[in-house]
Amino acid sequence: MRSDLSIQDRLPSLLFWAGIVAVTAVLALWTVASPVWPLLCLAVFALLCFVFLRTSTAILWSVFLYYLLFRLVIHFEGPVRTRPEVVYVGTGLAVLVPYVVWLIKHLTGIDQRPCKNTYQPLIGFLFLCGAVSLLWTSDPVHGSILLFVMAVNFMIVQLVTVYIQTEADLRRFIAFVTGCGFALACLVLPSRNFYFSWNYEMWSGVTLAYEIGGDVLGPNPDLLRASGFAQVDLAGAGLTTFLFITLAMFFGAKRRAMRLLLLGLFQLLLTSLILTGAKASAGAFLVGFYVVLLLAPSLKGRRIPALMLGTGALVLAFLTTGLLMGERRIVKSVQTSEAGSTGAKSLFGRFEIWRKVFKDFKSFLYLFFGEGLGTSAAKPETLPHAHSHYVSSFVDLGLVGFSLFMTISAKGLIELLINIKHRHNLFLRDTMVCLLGALISVLIMGLVYQEFTFPFFWMVIAMVAAVTMRSKTLDAEPEASNRSQNRAKRENE
Repeated sequence: MRSDLSIQDRLPSLLFWAGIVAVTAVLALWTVASPVWPLLCLAVFALLCFVFLRTSTAILWSVFLYYLLFRLVIHFEGPVRTRPEVVYVGTGLAVLVPYVVWLIKHLTGIDQRPCKNTYQPLIGFLFLCGAVSLLWTSDPVHGSILLFVMAVNFMIVQLVTVYIQTEADLRRFIAFVTGCGFALACLVLPSRNFYFSWNYEMWSGVTLAYEIGGDVLGPNPDLLRASGFAQVDLAGAGLTTFLFITLAMFFGAKRRAMRLLLLGLFQLLLTSLILTGAKASAGAFLVGFYVVLLLAPSLKGRRIPALMLGTGALVLAFLTTGLLMGERRIVKSVQTSEAGSTGAKSLFGRFEIWRKVFKDFKSFLYLFFGEGLGTSAAKPETLPHAHSHYVSSFVDLGLVGFSLFMTISAKGLIELLINIKHRHNLFLRDTMVCLLGALISVLIMGLVYQEFTFPFFWMVIAMVAAVTMRSKTLDAEPEASNRSQNRAKRENE
């Protein structure tokens, strides 16, 4: 009982709340003179109090806000690039607040859940390489923004691994993320018909902005493409992750009604993905999807019907998309995806970007240590980034950074394959197969998307890290049903 704790045991919690009360009192007095900023700070402290009381709940909601607030950004003009710099402040705050509160609780002994993370050294060293490279980068402003994003990525990996401790936690996490996917798909579906933006000038030249709805890719408003919570390609990457998590929940569902409901949700997400017109996301999803159908333990003995059903779902999604869009909008969407003033909408446009990025390496030494964080985004001049995880990691951080990034990716793939083979809990193995499909998909997307700091890629790494690191514990839990164990034995015979 909590009443049995001594004053010494309660001291960390008492000190935390005393600090909250003291700071809140100061802000309350400040409100009398200047009400706007102090009230905002009071709201933040109220959020901190909630997160302190319900840290696990806050971690779950941080995952949802991680996607929902992706388009809440700060714009300002940088000194090097012709395009405005973009700080993903919404995604950053969604992760930073629960992480800081968890860290305080962990350091003071209030939260004693295991937090060992085998990805910490690799991600930490990658972060260190990025920080040191700011000393010689040609664009320190953009490099600093990328370093902030790297820190947020490190935090989300840590939070997800802290949250998932038991099979019940894993099931709860998957169910919550599936619900997030449904909410965001409902935002994507109608977004080809509306666009809303809000801007607030914080300081001279610094603007806080939030966008929601379709992505404007041309001067004609009829060329809006469905995107919802993120830009077109990025929304496609997010929806791809939700599709694989929905599959994991489908495999874990025991009731037929729930499975039918999840199949409907899967179809909804798939239609939303196709509506975005994100070709790389759709193609990468197809590869990962068939990997799941071929490897999922639950489908053993039923692979051919599963492949036929999966292919039918894809065909139905394409037909549904055609009915929703109509011939006129499909033609315009294809034209828009291939055209644009940036010249980056097609694969050939990306080849031109990569040619500019690799042009004029300053010296042989940069081959090993890179040209500095943010340089790959400055070289194309008119574009926000290098349009490739691998190109950006190599140009910015050299062979050292590229090797670290590939090691993290390979570690996830290898650990998933090993655990899929050696674990007995059927739900756990099915979940890892779905995560394998998700990881393969985001790695394929990384060939032509964003930079190596792309947040949605690291969310998949967070899930992979949490499940593989806890796989032995999850497999040994009493909740692992006899049915799962017997099924695994039959497969090995």
